[in-house]
Amino acid sequence: MKGVILDEKDLSATQHEEAKNTRIQVEDQDQGRSKHPAPEKAKGEEETHCFLLKMGRMVRLTRREDFTRLFREGEKYDFGPVRLWAASKKEGPLRTAFVGKSKRSVRRNRIRRRLREAFLRHFFPYVNHLPCDLLFMSDERLMRSDFLAIAEWIGELLLRAGILEKDRIYSECKKKYPEKR
Repeated sequence: MKGVILDEKDLSATQHEEAKNTRIQVEDQDQGRSKHPAPEKAKGEEETHCFLLKMGRMVRLTRREDFTRLFREGEKYDFGPVRLWAASKKEGPLRTAFVGKSKRSVRRNRIRRRLREAFLRHFFPYVNHLPCDLLFMSDERLMRSDFLAIAEWIGELLLRAGILEKDRIYSECKKKYPEKR
């Protein structure tokens, strides 16, 4: 269409059909805002997330034979409401499993998520190169605990199992989450 059309009356029938059938090209369209904008990040949060992505994905322990070997050959450690089974192997990546004990699935899943997040944030960067299998298990008492306590329990279990060699690593979670007393 040439020129500027000021009124509908100025349109001929062919121009009206052309104007009605024209669409904005996809690359010219305004995509608008996302329905779910990205949350604002804290200062150190972005660096931690990038560090976790560089390390790779945490490998899960899934096969029945592996669980049987873990319970048969592995060592069991208890501290607080968290229990750890650890078994070393000759080679391969660190594999983990998180188990929540409850009659309700919502609670089981929440227990597993809290255990997994505490391990992933505080200890996975330091132990991901070790060839061993770990199983963390807890019950509903974990739901009433704060995140710092969960991280301390996991750290103490890893120290007792000999997986963490340095107390410095274990004390880093206390620096991130100062106690509220």
